[in-house]
Amino acid sequence: MSQYKTYPAYKDSGVEWIGQVPEHWEVKPICRVTSVNDDALSDSTTGTTRISYVDISSVGYLEGIKQATEMAFADAPSRARRKASTGDVVVSTVRTYLKAVAAVTDEYADSVFSTGFAVLRARKLEQPFLKWMILNELIVQAIEAHSEGLSYPAINASALVKLKSVIPSPDEQAIISATLDRETARIDALIGKAEQSITLLKERWAAFITAAVTGQIDLRGE
Repeated sequence: MSQYKTYPAYKDSGVEWIGQVPEHWEVKPICRVTSVNDDALSDSTTGTTRISYVDISSVGYLEGIKQATEMAFADAPSRARRKASTGDVVVSTVRTYLKAVAAVTDEYADSVFSTGFAVLRARKLEQPFLKWMILNELIVQAIEAHSEGLSYPAINASALVKLKSVIPSPDEQAIISATLDRETARIDALIGKAEQSITLLKERWAAFITAAVTGQIDLRGE
């Protein structure tokens, strides 16, 4: 982050958990720039219809949407109702401590999501920016902090979208999104290389153990 400059002037956002923001940025409730839960599975869906169901446990803050379970609609939980499109963001409104937040990719755009999610769709916002706006850990923490209940903390979708977020200009939204997409891809690539290196080291260590205990190498000089 050291290679990036700060903005020339900042102001108080008026929201304690947000703090200072660039002077020319706006602070608005999420509902001012998104819609929520626009689409649902049709009531006429037959029991034999095959669906790909995504529940809360299939979504992670860092991992995104990890899987969808194929099943007949008749076998699906009653909460299998939400629909989403590519670029929407699903946010868990139940068990919010799990931080089940993710952008919907093409792979999961035809899936059916649990009603335990709020599905946000960009309206007065650059669509690519929505993902990063909601993945902002301050918002994720605010959702958890505004949840009610101890053993099963939850927040209504209507209360969730009343939480405030920082809104840059459209041009800056595009720049931020492009930069975060690029840097995320770079970091993912580095993680992939590191995982390959770790796997290779483990394989070499396993081979060394085998060679040592089967007499393929002489360790007496060690």
